[in-house]
Amino acid sequence: MVVVTAHGVTIDETRSDRTPHAAALAHFLREFGYRHVDTVERRYRLWRAITGSPFQLFTAGRYVHPIQSGLAEWFVLAESEAAAQREISEYATWLGGRVFTCVVTGPDSSEIGSRSNLYDTIAAREFYDELIARTEADLAEQARLRGAGIIGLL
Repeated sequence: MVVVTAHGVTIDETRSDRTPHAAALAHFLREFGYRHVDTVERRYRLWRAITGSPFQLFTAGRYVHPIQSGLAEWFVLAESEAAAQREISEYATWLGGRVFTCVVTGPDSSEIGSRSNLYDTIAAREFYDELIARTEADLAEQARLRGAGIIGLL
């Protein structure tokens, strides 16, 4: 669950989420605004102590892209700091325009498969390997079917 505001633009996932922790954060942000990070953090900590919610609020002022000017304010609801850092990293990549699409084509240039919104080369490689393995398995199964291949033509 992420809320990020930068350059006058806000992405707010709490508005579409009706869980209690998202509603609490949305309420505090409406009440105090995005610039009053300390107040929002204190209010959320108090709410969490009262309700026992497992979701912590992590905040950060971080550049979306190293060459951009102006910080983005991040408000992330997560169960651990590592999960919050993953969310921030993924959104920063997306906001910085470092997202790509992987398209795998066959020998005849027909599309075998594609996936968008890949944030790193590891995810792209995993998609590629999975797609190739699945395609090879499908082709092997077709070859095993009765009547397949040259024998089927005779």
